[in-house]
Amino acid sequence: MNDRQAIALDFRNEEHAQRVGMLAQERLGLTPVRAARPSAARGAALAVVELDGPGDAARLARWAESGAPVLAASADGGREVLLAAMRAGAQEFVVLPPDETELCAAVNRILARSQGAGRTGRSARVFDVVGVKGGVGATTVAVNLAHALARPHGKAEPPSVVLVDMNTAFGEVPLFLDLDPLYNWGEVVRNLDRLDASYLMGIVSRHPSGLYVLPAPDLQDRPEVTAAALDRMFTVLAETFDFVVVDGGSYLDEVCFNVMALSTRVLLVSSLSLPCLANLRKVSAALTSLGAVDDEDVRVVYNRHLSNAEISVQDAEEIIGRKAFWLVPNDYKEALSAINQGLPLLAAAPKCKAARALSSMAAALADNRLPGHAARSGGLLGLNLFARPAAA
Repeated sequence: MNDRQAIALDFRNEEHAQRVGMLAQERLGLTPVRAARPSAARGAALAVVELDGPGDAARLARWAESGAPVLAASADGGREVLLAAMRAGAQEFVVLPPDETELCAAVNRILARSQGAGRTGRSARVFDVVGVKGGVGATTVAVNLAHALARPHGKAEPPSVVLVDMNTAFGEVPLFLDLDPLYNWGEVVRNLDRLDASYLMGIVSRHPSGLYVLPAPDLQDRPEVTAAALDRMFTVLAETFDFVVVDGGSYLDEVCFNVMALSTRVLLVSSLSLPCLANLRKVSAALTSLGAVDDEDVRVVYNRHLSNAEISVQDAEEIIGRKAFWLVPNDYKEALSAINQGLPLLAAAPKCKAARALSSMAAALADNRLPGHAARSGGLLGLNLFARPAAA
């Protein structure tokens, strides 16, 4: 069991326990663990403790004293029970049987406080993954980059990572991860006056891997997105998480350029085909002429790379005028199977070359700060593919 993903349940009512456990597992990606005392669930991300009345507060206090964040739950939603729970150390309170939305929001607020402790003054690295043409696999790269960053590495605490779907025309991130999210970033944009880390954590969905996802709204429900709204949203995202990965889609509109301007690195995803390289050259020139992104912050990723391709990496570099940053091999069968299963490639086929390349790229972009995972110089799988590898 991964303790970081565990949620301890101290319940007397079996029906309520099963309901909370099911929602925690299916909606939040947490592993429910039944425990009548703190010592039975050491290291759990939080504990949900059922109260029959104000007299049960001492049992809740034992959980709070153990250091576990506590969510109190009771069929009695009266003032006396609520006050007793809060005085005993509960951080949140929900009425039983739990409303799905309220329970998920309460748990996410607790997790936000836990992972936000000590983050004052820190800001996440933001990686914007943009396809230079539809169908080049930008969403595949974004999803698997985010998943690779969020994975546990040895016994060290994994970083907090959120994947933001800014593909404003056809956001597909939830399909790639088999998620059925309740909310999307449209809610954030419409409620900027309420936006802080706690509110944000009530909106994002949590994948079982620990990765958080902020989906795109449907095209017909998309609110107007101003540069100021994006700046506010990404500021809070960067204050809340260690890494922000963006699926920027392949439609270069004002929103796309504004997100690029807010990013630490822009990854332009292409393939080694003439139409893609022609688009890549146009996009590269547009970024330079518009000044939306510093030239040194742009990286070129060639997806579905074949070693015997008619156009070589060196040819492409001469055509585009940019060094290649990373090559992702063409494991099309494995990648398609992972998508159809709603699984990240590192979960569905961890030994395939594409999965290993994306994992190494994640470590390089993180400046080798992922515990137990150092990227090797030279690009793909430690091979010296480039005479002068681009810096991360």
